[in-house]
Amino acid sequence: MNISTLLILVSSLPLTFAAQANDFLVNARQTKALEKLATIQIPKDLLRNVESDFKQTKLCKNRDEKITSIDPNSKVAMDVSLKSYYSPSATKTVIVLPPTGGVNPLDYKYAQALCDAGMNAIILLSWQGDTIQMVDPGMHDRNALRGVTAIRSLLNTIETPQSVGIFGTSVGGIMGALSMGLEARLQVGLFVVAGGGMTEIIAESTEANLTKLRELRMEEFNFSDIGEYYELLDEKIVIEPLDFANYSGQKKIGFVLSTADKTVPTKNQYDLINSWGGEHLIFKTAPPFFNHLAAIIHTSQWWTDDVVEYFVENL
Repeated sequence: MNISTLLILVSSLPLTFAAQANDFLVNARQTKALEKLATIQIPKDLLRNVESDFKQTKLCKNRDEKITSIDPNSKVAMDVSLKSYYSPSATKTVIVLPPTGGVNPLDYKYAQALCDAGMNAIILLSWQGDTIQMVDPGMHDRNALRGVTAIRSLLNTIETPQSVGIFGTSVGGIMGALSMGLEARLQVGLFVVAGGGMTEIIAESTEANLTKLRELRMEEFNFSDIGEYYELLDEKIVIEPLDFANYSGQKKIGFVLSTADKTVPTKNQYDLINSWGGEHLIFKTAPPFFNHLAAIIHTSQWWTDDVVEYFVENL
C-alpha cells in the first residue's frame, strides 16, 4: 500500500486517530530520509579554492571560489561554485541560494547589499549533478542530497566565530528551509516564495520544466490520471522540508508569501510556514494577484533593504 492510499484512509478516520496515523506516516518518511542523508560524506579540511581575482566594490571585495566535495549519490568528486563577498571585520555570513535556473542579477544585488551592510555574503552558484529533466523520479531526492551536501560543505569552510544565516528564493528557499532544519550552524533564515510538500509541488506546479516533466512521465509510465503520478512521487520522494522544521533546534525564520502563486502553489507556501510555527512568521506578503515571478522581482526591487535589515537585526 503506497502513501497516497494511506493518506486517503487517514482522512476518513476520526480526528484523533487521523492525527496519530499522519504522525506515523511523517515519521516513516523522515526515517527513510535520514537514511539517505546519512550517506553524505564531507571531506575533512575543505578549502575554498580561488577561481578569480578580487573585485573591489565600495568597501567590499568579491571573487569566484570553488569547493570540491563528494557527490552523495555517485561518491565521486562534486564541485560547488561560489561567489563570495567579503566585508572588512565581518562577524556574520549570509548564504544566498538562487532560484531554479541559476544565479541572476537579483542574487548579486542581495549579496552586494548584505556586504555593504557589514556582513559577508556567499552566493551558492551551482553544484554538479542532474542538470537535465530525468524521467526517473529518484532525481528529486538525489538533487536534494546534493544541495544539502553543497550547503554543509560550505558551512565547513566558514570559521566558527561567524554567525551564519541563509537566504533563498523559490527552489533556493525550499532547499534553504530544508537545510535550516537539518544544520545546527544555520541560525537565521529568510525565504521568498518557498514551499513544502514536494510531491504536490512537483505534481501540480505550472512551472515550465515541471509541467514538461509531468507530461513526459505520464507518457513514459502510461498513467491515465494524475493520481497515479502522485503515487509514483510519494514512493520516490522522501526528503521533505516539512518533516525537518526545528529538527536541529529553534531558529529565527521568516517567509515572503505570494497569494496568487501556481509555480510554488500558495497552499504549499502556507504548509511550509505552518510547519515552522504559523502565520506570524510571514515577513512580507506580495501585492494581491502577484504570481511567483512577480513576487520575486517585487521583493528584490522594493524590499532588499528590509531583507538586509532582517539579517542585521537577527543574525
